[in-house]
Amino acid sequence: TVGGSTQVRPNQIDPEPLPISQNQIDRWKDNASAGGVTTTDVSINGTKTLGPIQIGTSGNPRNLTVTNGSTLIISGTIYVTGNIIFNNGATVKLESGYGSLSGIIIADGVITVENNVIINGSGQAGSYILLLSTKSDTTNPVIDIRNNSAGSVIYYSNSGLIYLKNNMRAREVTGYKIQLE
Repeated sequence: TVGGSTQVRPNQIDPEPLPISQNQIDRWKDNASAGGVTTTDVSINGTKTLGPIQIGTSGNPRNLTVTNGSTLIISGTIYVTGNIIFNNGATVKLESGYGSLSGIIIADGVITVENNVIINGSGQAGSYILLLSTKSDTTNPVIDIRNNSAGSVIYYSNSGLIYLKNNMRAREVTGYKIQLE
């Protein structure tokens, strides 16, 4: 019921399908699990190389945490069935062998990128990291990017809210819903 009147504005933007299909996401998850499945939470302290790997299972979700000031070097697709937290000052980057190619980290839960986190590709032009959340929530952030985070990163959510806060920088942000502060 509308009190008053409604008005449709001319030249409204028509909805477009998001560019990454569920089929593609499922293939990336399969690539990660082909590298092995761990059934425990993974916490990175110091510097560690990881991937391809699946962390947790659908029946037993597990989390990935990169602690304050630590470095995660990605050597293959990473699929996390729970949440991902990149703590303050953490660095996430692709192994140099990626060259100009890009890498992928998928979470079925929430991805939190805290203050001053740096996320980069391999160091060569055209190399990025795709951080993708499959969680469906348009009220609470499924990707939460905080103050001064930066890098060669693409944030993507096909059915959730991406929250961007103070001075964050990214190559691209694509989402069902995006909130800026």
